[in-house]
Amino acid sequence: MANEAQVTELQEYVAEISKIDVAGTLAKADWDSMNFNDCADDLRTIISMVKPLGSLPVRLLPNRHIGEIIGKLKSFTGIVKQIEAFTLADNASSNRESLAAQLKGQVEQIYSVLAPHAAYLALYAGDMDRTIQSLEELRTRTSDEVEEFKLNLSKSKEEIGSILIRAREAAGAAGVGAFSSDFEETANEQDKEAKLWLGAAAALGTASIVAAVASYFLPIAADATAAQIVQLTTSKIVVLGLLLSTTYWSGRQFRALRHQISVNRHRANSLKTFQAFVKAAADDGTRDAVLMETTRSIFAITSSGYLGNQGEPSGQDGLKIVEMIRGASSGE
Repeated sequence: MANEAQVTELQEYVAEISKIDVAGTLAKADWDSMNFNDCADDLRTIISMVKPLGSLPVRLLPNRHIGEIIGKLKSFTGIVKQIEAFTLADNASSNRESLAAQLKGQVEQIYSVLAPHAAYLALYAGDMDRTIQSLEELRTRTSDEVEEFKLNLSKSKEEIGSILIRAREAAGAAGVGAFSSDFEETANEQDKEAKLWLGAAAALGTASIVAAVASYFLPIAADATAAQIVQLTTSKIVVLGLLLSTTYWSGRQFRALRHQISVNRHRANSLKTFQAFVKAAADDGTRDAVLMETTRSIFAITSSGYLGNQGEPSGQDGLKIVEMIRGASSGE
């Protein structure tokens, strides 16, 4: 490594070169047009290359390399001193061209000895620390961005999950509303049909009464033969039987339709209250229980009172449907 004397000598040359007045060195009043202004850019280039050495740790340079740098700077300062001492004496033009050429040549020579070491010295002086600090800041910033991305992703998942839940609830509510309307419309249509059958039963019942009264007051002739009596009696029985049978049939159709109306309105009312119970449920288990009980109330039909004990469904078919739904939902 460089010794203290070499470091001191180098710093002295650096300080001397850094103080060079370019304009005052290259042009003097008594030179007239015989000046060195065409060398101004080269002189400024050399100064800009040398000046940073004053703040760099040149002590890290090996003895041979710092010696080469000192030698080049010493040669350069010697040329500058010759330019400052230049006079318009004999061979002034030749001397001027020689000094200008030497000054221009110093640019390449000084660059060749400084360039291999200046980058290392600059990095050691702080650029490496700044680079490492920049990398650390980049790593921290990247880590923060990754964490922020994860947080945003988690929030997005929660929002998507919430949207899906609301979408399912909205779809369920729409489906429940549609089915409830279907049951209600069917019940209304059946109610109209039931009224027609009730009217038919009333009309046929009235006709049966009229026919019975008429047959009562329709006497059989005293001189009627047995065949005539049998024929007349059979006609009365057939007419009355037909009227009574159609009256009974119309009544049964009315009762059956009234039963269907009761069932469909029961289903519509069950579906209308379903959403309220689901929203009030605190967890999935409670919702499942509400779903099963709602299904049971819809399909496990109870007696409506219109069909009588023999004609009413027992509810077993509805319970079978409930069990099928339970098995499908549990994956069995």
